[in-house]
Amino acid sequence: MSLSDIIYNIGSTFGKMPSFIVMKKFKQLFYSGFYGTKFGSCGNKFRISTPIKFINGPQYMYIGDNVCIHPYVRLEAIKTSKKSPSIIIGDRCALGYNTQINACNRIEIGSDTLFGSNVYITDHYHGNMSIEEASAPPPCVKYIRKVRL
Repeated sequence: MSLSDIIYNIGSTFGKMPSFIVMKKFKQLFYSGFYGTKFGSCGNKFRISTPIKFINGPQYMYIGDNVCIHPYVRLEAIKTSKKSPSIIIGDRCALGYNTQINACNRIEIGSDTLFGSNVYITDHYHGNMSIEEASAPPPCVKYIRKVRL
C-alpha cells in the first residue's frame, strides 16, 4: 500500500465525521505525538487533549500505556540544585479536567487510577515556616502512613 493510499483511506474515514470532530481528533493525535516524544518515557496509546495549561520538565515524567489526559492539565517537574524530580503515571490512568501535579521530589500514580476534575497533587509547600513547623504534622491531621496513588 502506497503512502497516497494510506492518506486517502485516512481521509475517507475522517470524511464521514463532522469536521469539528475530525479537527479535535487530529489536534489530540498531534499533541499526543508531540508530547510523547518529550517525556522521559511514554507508553502506547497515550492521549492528551487540548488546551493544555502547562507542562514543565517533561523529561522527568514517565507515562504508562493507555493513559488519557483531559484538557487544562498542568504537569510540573521542578528540578532543584539538590534533586531531580520524577512524575510517574502508571498504565490505564485517566487525569480529569484541570488536574495539576507538581513535583520537586517524586510523585507516583499507580496503574488503573482515575482522577476526577480539579485534582491537585504536590510534594512541596511554599509557606513561610521554620523546619520544625514544616516537619510537624498539621494539628488536625494524624500521620498514619505514606499514601501511594
